[in-house]
Amino acid sequence: MTQQLTPEQSAALHSYGTKPMPVVDPATNHVYLVVDQATHHQAMNALRERDDEMSIRRGIEDVESASWCAHSRENGRPRFKVELWDKLVNLGRGNSHRILFTIQSETIFVLTVRSTGQDDLTPHDLPANFFT
Repeated sequence: MTQQLTPEQSAALHSYGTKPMPVVDPATNHVYLVVDQATHHQAMNALRERDDEMSIRRGIEDVESASWCAHSRENGRPRFKVELWDKLVNLGRGNSHRILFTIQSETIFVLTVRSTGQDDLTPHDLPANFFT
């Protein structure tokens, strides 16, 4: 349900320009900030991106610390000349993505981060030197 501002509230809101306007709920004394819808959406998208990035970083840290991971479903296919592993990561919606990587010597190479619903890797998804 969308509330209509009174003329006085509208004037007060406009006096803040692009800054958020604080309002107090007299029943609880909680302070709320009034922002326009575009600003709200931009802030929410930034938070989601930050959470997604943090989840990917945690997944990479798990890979680097030798936490549980498994061979990727693409591993062993004739076109790949390296051993492929993946680590499932939760981006707020269950294990929604997988970090695909390979280990050469003592170096972990993150090849891609893909949605678990995406098709398997193909020769076109990675640099040519990863294929025979």
